[in-house]
Amino acid sequence: MSMRRASWTWPARHTFVTKEGYELNMTEACPMDVAAMLRKDVQSKLWEDWTKAEEYQSLSPAPLLRLQAQADWQTVAEQQDTNMLWTRGRVRTPEADWTFVGIGEDQYYGQVVQGDEDYFAGDIVCDGSKLGYSDWAQTGWAAMSLTDEGSAKMQLWGPLPCPLPIHRRVKRAEMWASLKVLERMMPPGRIYTGHKAIKGILGGSQKGEWWYTSWKRPHADIWKRIWHKVKDLDLDVGCVSPREWDNV
Repeated sequence: MSMRRASWTWPARHTFVTKEGYELNMTEACPMDVAAMLRKDVQSKLWEDWTKAEEYQSLSPAPLLRLQAQADWQTVAEQQDTNMLWTRGRVRTPEADWTFVGIGEDQYYGQVVQGDEDYFAGDIVCDGSKLGYSDWAQTGWAAMSLTDEGSAKMQLWGPLPCPLPIHRRVKRAEMWASLKVLERMMPPGRIYTGHKAIKGILGGSQKGEWWYTSWKRPHADIWKRIWHKVKDLDLDVGCVSPREWDNV
């Protein structure tokens, strides 16, 4: 019933198609992503139906967002019933006017700064970031291999691949940076990352592969790829105790 309300179709046993035409193959997509897309489309449909009433047509086609403003300013503004909505810290969401454009995995940049090694080894740092909290905010990742003196030796960076709008998440960007390191890593190496769960894998987590790749885990599709590379590189994931994660 929720899929029908969201105008989704179900052309195959393991495949859903959203109202925008995104094909979600359950053998590849993370189930948590599918659920997030469904919630998003149901909410959009509910808002569309609600704003058909004459008194709410001015709020169509999309809901308003609260601006990040000082709490005192917002409190005072919201008490002024005669003021326009924008003076209360609310604006039209950009999603009402913008069209989502997916980003492929091949859209990234690389540079060998010193030497001729185009792979990661030794001390490696990686991270992901996002500007803001909305689904349309810019999200990116970067990874760098360091010399013994701490300067850059080889580096990769780029926008986070986003086949779906809900993929723009900072944790996904951090995981993607770690995956790119593992894909171009030549052991031995030491990876420094701010993602606690990645530290858990590299630092000897007791939870194991089954826990990280479960359908209940957000971004399970990337977790599967990370664990595939961990096993492919034959990394010893039990070499460091959890108390030493900050040094991994």
